[in-house]
Amino acid sequence: NVNDLLHISNESNVLRVIGDSNDKVKIELSDDGFFAESPILEDGVKYYVYSSPSNDFGRLWVGQNIVVENSGEVI
Repeated sequence: NVNDLLHISNESNVLRVIGDSNDKVKIELSDDGFFAESPILEDGVKYYVYSSPSNDFGRLWVGQNIVVENSGEVI
């Protein structure tokens, strides 16, 4: 459950996904699911950033080489 993962730390609400082009993240991209923000660069790695409208799920950072697929269901 992504909510459990995001509550592991009291200091951060970021779930960072690191991998390569053989990896895939399925997320729901919609008004009720996640929406894309501007990419960020941290420690030399570009991350695509996704947030939820209510911010209940925090932010999802997906490494630049990972395939992001709109699955219609939350990860």
